[in-house]
Amino acid sequence: MLKLMDEKLEKSETSMLKRMDERFEKSEASMLKRMDEKLAESENLILDELERTRNILEKQISRVQSDMDEMKQYYRITRLENSNASMLLKITEDLLRRVEVLERGTA
Repeated sequence: MLKLMDEKLEKSETSMLKRMDERFEKSEASMLKRMDEKLAESENLILDELERTRNILEKQISRVQSDMDEMKQYYRITRLENSNASMLLKITEDLLRRVEVLERGTA
């Protein structure tokens, strides 16, 4: 009788352990699946944020490039104006010398 009860208890224990193992496996699989889904969702959020940040930075870089191009144009114009002013100053000085020479010659 005791032996029979021990066998039944052992079978019951084995059955319970087997069911618990199955539930743990299902639970673990379910948790892993949820974790994978959450990780994929997090990755997508990070990638979306990176894309948004990249777009913002590209716009800013484009604006800076445009400003640089405009500054280069102003620099070229200023350099040409300075060159022209320098040439006009030399021409004026040359004319003044020639006038002085002519004035000395007529005086």
